[in-house]
Amino acid sequence: MKVYMKKYLSAYSGKDVEEGVIYSSHNYGNVCIARTYKKPKLTDNNTNFAKNAKQCKLLWDNVSEAFKVEMKIYAQLLSIDFPEKIKASSYPLFVGLVYKLASSLDVMACELNVEDLYENGAGSIAEAAESGYLIYVQNVEALTKPIL
Repeated sequence: MKVYMKKYLSAYSGKDVEEGVIYSSHNYGNVCIARTYKKPKLTDNNTNFAKNAKQCKLLWDNVSEAFKVEMKIYAQLLSIDFPEKIKASSYPLFVGLVYKLASSLDVMACELNVEDLYENGAGSIAEAAESGYLIYVQNVEALTKPIL
């Protein structure tokens, strides 16, 4: 079935508010799927996810620049030791660290602060790997810049 939209689409994914549809492209632009837009219901899980995401971003903004540089080095070491895995950057690895620490403390990630990371075994990348919050890789013990 061919579908004609009233407006020219500048991209193959997005939404058209006036038409009330969302659309996306698949198969290198050969197939475009459109459907009516339904606003998702606001649930407790959505709210908690948003709180956790905001807190992770706030934590990332408050860690030291030296720690961020070493997190990038850790991401490179991880991609060398596990070449078959998807390459991760420093921020998603940090978010994983925050969620693992929150899980071990039985709190939500939105309840943590940088001092909690420092005091509970994630004061540096080497300490976090030793504590089990990050995957241990070769030469990780050299990454000792503090998180504060």
